[in-house]
Amino acid sequence: MNTGPDPFARFRQDHALVLARIDDLEQQWLLPASPRHDAALRAPLALLEHQFATHMAAEDGVLYPAIQGAFPTGRATLEALRADHAELRLMLETLLQGVGAPASAARDEQLQVVLRDFVDLLRLHIHREESAVFDVASRVLSITEAAALALRIAPTAQSNLPGAAGPGSPKGTES
Repeated sequence: MNTGPDPFARFRQDHALVLARIDDLEQQWLLPASPRHDAALRAPLALLEHQFATHMAAEDGVLYPAIQGAFPTGRATLEALRADHAELRLMLETLLQGVGAPASAARDEQLQVVLRDFVDLLRLHIHREESAVFDVASRVLSITEAAALALRIAPTAQSNLPGAAGPGSPKGTES
């Protein structure tokens, strides 16, 4: 069992921030009494779009290949997570296009349906990634393997999500 530094700490921090953002989206747009102002949807979606471009790209381009190299038997799990990424990107694109369309009851209803699916899939994806990738890898990687993985992913794992603590910043700083 690995007792060294957690190579996934930055990804976990990003996940916590994203989960907080989607909780806000849910409160502001999906509850029956929500006022459903477009601004309450545009800003969090823009943040998620940026996060997807950085965090998911780091997972797809560096983290998943490194994990697959260490655990070839995990290929099916990683392929499912990559498929989630593709689906989440499409849903986010649909939401961004929808919020840019003229307001109407039909548009708002469609946004709510897609947003509900998006929030649910994003929560499920993060849970699966944390348990099926991060937790398992943390338990089975040696300290040397974990350190090597941390070095490979460090340059790509720097969060660009506003409110994320950067290197040398106080952890948990919110904007």
